[in-house]
Amino acid sequence: MFYKNKLFILIILFILCLNNSISKNKYKDNYNNNNKIKKKYIYIKNNVFIIKINKNNNKINKIFFLKYKNNFNKNYKLINNKKKEYIINNNILLNIKKKIIFKINKIIYKNNKIILISEIKNNNIIFIKYIIFNKDNYKIFIKYFIKNNSKKNINIYTINKLIQKIDNNKKIGLLYNNNNFIKSNLYNINNKNIINKNLNWISIFEKYFIVTFIPLNNIKTNIFIKKYNNLIKIGYKNSYKILPKKEKYIKFKLWIGPKLNNILNKISPKLDLTIEYGKLWFLSKPLFKILSFINSKINNWGYSIIILTFLIKIVTHPLNKIQYKLFLKIKKIEPEIKKIKKKYSNNNKKINYEIIKLYKKWKINPFINLFIIISQIPIFISIYNLLIIPIELKNSKFIFWIKDLSNYDRYYILPIFMSITIYFLQKNYKNNNNNNINNNYINIIISSIFTIFFLYLPSGLLIYYIINNILNIIQQKIIENKYKNNF
Repeated sequence: MFYKNKLFILIILFILCLNNSISKNKYKDNYNNNNKIKKKYIYIKNNVFIIKINKNNNKINKIFFLKYKNNFNKNYKLINNKKKEYIINNNILLNIKKKIIFKINKIIYKNNKIILISEIKNNNIIFIKYIIFNKDNYKIFIKYFIKNNSKKNINIYTINKLIQKIDNNKKIGLLYNNNNFIKSNLYNINNKNIINKNLNWISIFEKYFIVTFIPLNNIKTNIFIKKYNNLIKIGYKNSYKILPKKEKYIKFKLWIGPKLNNILNKISPKLDLTIEYGKLWFLSKPLFKILSFINSKINNWGYSIIILTFLIKIVTHPLNKIQYKLFLKIKKIEPEIKKIKKKYSNNNKKINYEIIKLYKKWKINPFINLFIIISQIPIFISIYNLLIIPIELKNSKFIFWIKDLSNYDRYYILPIFMSITIYFLQKNYKNNNNNNINNNYINIIISSIFTIFFLYLPSGLLIYYIINNILNIIQQKIIENKYKNNF
């Protein structure tokens, strides 16, 4: 009997300790009992984020993303109301002046959804607000149900707005009438009112993440942008007339999450316009689709970048071949050019005339080389934007020490490899003459300077440059061995 009592006491102590540990970790799981609602803040956790909501006004105070880390390897925090980062307000007014305050009084868990419910009555008018979180995505549905049990018509006004402290790293965007797109950084935006338009969405966004309102009621709305006290406010407002004994549903959704290329347009048309590929987006976007397709097959963004580099090199091979053959011809006639310069050292016009004559004899057109270089600049820029913009590369592991393709190599191994490839690439372009020692010094200096520039570039971009340089070196050797005896 003594042992049974002792075992019973141990079990009770274990349960108490377990319960205490769970209650201390407020982020461990969703609150699932009504006692928690009595607290000021409610923490909602699904598979992608943790959200802190003020029970008394429905405001989202903080949001942590579970799948994305910051530079300190902690969950990325997007919203912080105390710092005026992405304040999200959605309000209902009764007869213009009277604001309806919704207090969360119920939580329901149903079909992998978490539903926060606020219900109030005001002079025979019932207001119910639903905030619905899905288990596996960043969408938040907000739905108002209003029933007019009075004998009079009522006018309801809704105002949804995003407020953000002016910040160089953030921009606003909105789309209305399906094709009118406005985008601006927060410093350059001016006060604006857009009256009676069909709004598709409004948003405030940064490089990787976006907060956006998407109306679901297909009605015309009034859009506003206001700038005041170092803050930007962007939003929209609507009015609804509800007859006696009638009811009304008002719906919209929020997307608070990453700017995923394959998801944004499914959330709302043209929302991917907030992904900023630059002026060469018409090259970067198709290239990213190819990169995404490759990754869907091998499930590693690092290897996908390498394969894409090979594909680009195959496409640009004819141009590179012409360029390097031209270089071999110039290299071949270099001794003759030196003789011309020595012979006519006091007559620059004669030097130019004889060199042009020599070029014609060898069928060398220096403008072709310039054209090839210029034609490849757009590819270089589009690849650069392609590998620094998409959030898909953020926190994506490659091999060994490379844990995040969107971040720089903390061990600086990739920049060193990069400088080595630049050294050998430059060495291939130098003439074999008595100045080889000087050329080597120049190559070392050039590659060292490039190393400094590349120290803090994203790892994914450096992988592309390294593989591209290695392929260039191999390509040059093959072309040189094949054609150098033909000239």
